[in-house]
Amino acid sequence: MSATLQGYPFSGEVLGQVPLEPCTNYTEMFQNFNYTNPDDPSTGGGVVELTNAFNTSQIGSFPTPGYLYDDLPPAQEIFPWTAQDGNVYEAEAYETKCWNRSLSSPKTCTENCLEYFDLYGATWFYLGDLYCSQSYPVASAEGEVPLVPPPGNVTLILTNQCSQYSYGPSPGQDNVTMYTLTDTYNNVYALQTATTNVTTEEEWQELVDTAGYPEGWVVGTETLTESQMHYSYVIGNDCWLMIVKDSNGNAWQQYKYGQPLESSELLASITCYPLAKNVTSEDTMPSVSAAMVRAGSSSTLLHLITLLVVLFAAFRP
Repeated sequence: MSATLQGYPFSGEVLGQVPLEPCTNYTEMFQNFNYTNPDDPSTGGGVVELTNAFNTSQIGSFPTPGYLYDDLPPAQEIFPWTAQDGNVYEAEAYETKCWNRSLSSPKTCTENCLEYFDLYGATWFYLGDLYCSQSYPVASAEGEVPLVPPPGNVTLILTNQCSQYSYGPSPGQDNVTMYTLTDTYNNVYALQTATTNVTTEEEWQELVDTAGYPEGWVVGTETLTESQMHYSYVIGNDCWLMIVKDSNGNAWQQYKYGQPLESSELLASITCYPLAKNVTSEDTMPSVSAAMVRAGSSSTLLHLITLLVVLFAAFRP
């Protein structure tokens, strides 16, 4: 079956949610580069991510031992790349994520599927793209989608990343609570990150309970006793994932579909503005095709850059 939802770049065979193999997490990446202890910050484990303000592509420095945000040149020298360090806290049930391939690699790829290149004294790989965003249910004008929506609204962010997420108890835990959010179309999202540093289950509960959601959206919980994998939605050569931001700044990633993504009534009900639509650029990403650059005017550049910095939670490991 082929995708047909008007206004979205869905094309090709619809595979839906399928396991992505191979799938490499950041610890394995360090090991693949022969760093003996990936969990030691001096030899690996450092994670720096950059988003291109012109084409919304994202790259990560995962295979570089000990590389920190402080190792980057000054912001004005790395523009159009933008970075954010910290202020994102993982939900208790969130374990990790892994990447199957860079979007520039075909879906038939079985080895060497992550595109690596050198930049700013580090080795990077191409994570994926932030595609579009919109407020729901009260829409925002183009270029004015809020970073954190007001109570009663959420911000929807459609991303393209060939990755999958793992949720479950940490070593030594018998179980863990995964917070869920269900919309009126029976799509379900798992809490991934918060921008508030909370440490207890009671604080997490308060954080999700006090956010204001659209009418009919319901917060719930699921008790996990083992790891649970959440998959991207594969259409053609793309791997789509919806991220929801609530009024407390929490990020939720979709893992259940009440309707097929290619015929989603939720997506059909909004005008999802491409994040790079109003920005002009040359191809600014090493070894990534210029075809990924979307062109236009630069009227919303400042808002776009601010939004991109906040949306790093969508790709964090």
